[in-house]
Amino acid sequence: MLGAEAAAFDIGNTTGVSLLGSVGVQVDTNHVNGNTVGVSLAQGATGNFIRNNTIGVGANNTPIGNTTGISFAQNSNGNLVGGLIGNDPQTNTIAYNQRGINVTQNSTQNEIRANSIFANTILGIDLDG
Repeated sequence: MLGAEAAAFDIGNTTGVSLLGSVGVQVDTNHVNGNTVGVSLAQGATGNFIRNNTIGVGANNTPIGNTTGISFAQNSNGNLVGGLIGNDPQTNTIAYNQRGINVTQNSTQNEIRANSIFANTILGIDLDG
């Protein structure tokens, strides 16, 4: 678990998972919650895979949101959130954050596929960049 362990404790990090300029990293099967940013892809992060994670949801389906679940910024292009491997879904659950996914600052060609995105208070997917 990356971030807070329970809603009663405000012990999250600024960033749960930071992929700054990373290429080909797999973030797989984590609980990422209670942070300012759950997963940050920035500074040209390319070709990374975010799959099978719960983002903003605690181990017992407890809401422990991040301010932003996943952030794409600063020319981070060609990353995949969710998707399929063969016929096997690689679904992320992205819930209870303020923004589920935020895409800004010239980040393009990022695929967001086959995820469960719900109960984010501002937007599920914010394409403000």
